[in-house]
Amino acid sequence: MEDLGLIFWKQWRSKEAEIIHAQVFENRKKILGLRHHDTLMSMSNLTVVILDQGRFKEAEELSIQVVGLQKDVLGAEHPDTLTSITNLASSLYDQGRWKETEELEIQVLELEKSILGVEHPDTLISMANLAATFWKQGRWKETEELEVQVLETQKNVLGVEHPSTLGTMVSTFRSRGRYQEAEQLGIVVLNLKKKVLGEGHPKTLISLEHLGLTFGNQGRWKEAEALEVPLLESSKAILGVEHPLTLKRMQNLARTWKSQDRLKDAVAMLKQCGKLRTSCLGEDHPDTAETLSELSSWKQELSDHSLLRTCSLEVNKSSSEGEPSHNDCYFPTRNVSHLFKLSNPLVGFHPILSSLKASNIATNRGQDDDDFD
Repeated sequence: MEDLGLIFWKQWRSKEAEIIHAQVFENRKKILGLRHHDTLMSMSNLTVVILDQGRFKEAEELSIQVVGLQKDVLGAEHPDTLTSITNLASSLYDQGRWKETEELEIQVLELEKSILGVEHPDTLISMANLAATFWKQGRWKETEELEVQVLETQKNVLGVEHPSTLGTMVSTFRSRGRYQEAEQLGIVVLNLKKKVLGEGHPKTLISLEHLGLTFGNQGRWKEAEALEVPLLESSKAILGVEHPLTLKRMQNLARTWKSQDRLKDAVAMLKQCGKLRTSCLGEDHPDTAETLSELSSWKQELSDHSLLRTCSLEVNKSSSEGEPSHNDCYFPTRNVSHLFKLSNPLVGFHPILSSLKASNIATNRGQDDDDFD
């Protein structure tokens, strides 16, 4: 039965996966007891499918219980315990609690280096996650150092053509402004995912999103929009309108429209995004605060544009009647720049990018999820 839950989870059918994992957890708790290893594994898996649905506080509370029990029963250095600590860190990351996330990630990374070795896939996932957390705090140099280390290790261990290596290379090219190379490689990865997973698979959509961001990085807004519009609709249908990934894609499309001087459309889209983020994440979440601040600025720009247009109409009318020219007509001056700097590719999407870690599920937010399972 648990296998069915994992199949649903791999297909991003998180609600169905939650029902299965909740049943398995309750059955095992009743038959084996709460402290049994299998029960704790089911409890950990349930945490991840809740996290996948954007229910971050619930995931945090359940993760704290799991970690406490696993430390007591299995020990602090057991792989399952480390996986659960990683999941707890992800729930904190999703709530914008970067320092707490960092503390847990460093703890896990140091233990994995010691126990599993630097080249182990779990260690690389933890390294990439920590890089993403550093980026969120504006610690660019530390981010780059870890990113380079992950990429070089993947090349040596997995090979240059491995999907995980390719995904990291795409992110690295974009973060360094090598957009044409990122585009070329991104298209390769996208086509592989379409072939193996299908066009509507959430992992395929992530690569599609990255390609759209790469077009935006190059100022190719029409091409970006051509990808982002259907991407948003697919995200709404597959993940739901309130899912953090859907909201991120809504924000990206709004920025693309603004960059095309479609300010009214952009404001309407960002307003919807802000309302949903406030409802789902809360006003204090960094993503919500960023959206509302951006929305306020855009609304002011829209107001200024309207005032400028009204003023221009009045000038044209008065000039035809022999009144003062436009040089005598005052209006507020603002720096209205429509070129938006897109977010870093490592963290420009919601971190429900997952990988199987030991016998449990663990989240990976540090790089594109380019496994094809």
